[in-house]
Amino acid sequence: MQAFTQRPQWVERGHSLCQCDPVTDSRFPELKDYSDGEFSRFGYSPKWVSYFDHWLSEDEAASSNVMSHDLASSAGASDEYRMGEEKLEAFYGALFEAGAIRLVEGEPVVHTAFDEALAQVVTSSLREKKLMDCYVSHLSMRVVGGYDRTDLLLFETAISIPLVEQLASNSGLFLLT
Repeated sequence: MQAFTQRPQWVERGHSLCQCDPVTDSRFPELKDYSDGEFSRFGYSPKWVSYFDHWLSEDEAASSNVMSHDLASSAGASDEYRMGEEKLEAFYGALFEAGAIRLVEGEPVVHTAFDEALAQVVTSSLREKKLMDCYVSHLSMRVVGGYDRTDLLLFETAISIPLVEQLASNSGLFLLT
């Protein structure tokens, strides 16, 4: 069972450092859904990074006051929400330390470090305002923002999974399968 209760409403096409059109590069196809079949069709090994240590049941998700920024704000749980958000920000700061690529209006934008603009993208995604879709070239992985404090990590090769697991653990987060 997935922690997010609805599928992200947009998934931009992928990103690449190669000299090719990132929108049509077949290595980063548009995902039709988030099923195992769809991931394996493109050779991805999926993991989800989460504030939660397991996939929440519907009852657990419904009873949580920290599932989203808006919910936490209206429930008076902003401090608790912010503690979790800081963990996710620390994770992405480490993950994107050497940079990331994202699409802006169909054009690739290369960040050579975790700069202020990329930090804004992360915060906006964590607060479910505009979900991120970034490619981390040195780890050969794609990061797709999700709902309910759980984001999708798509690994092209399994070699970088242990490093990302360690980054998540160091930040007090969990990788779910």
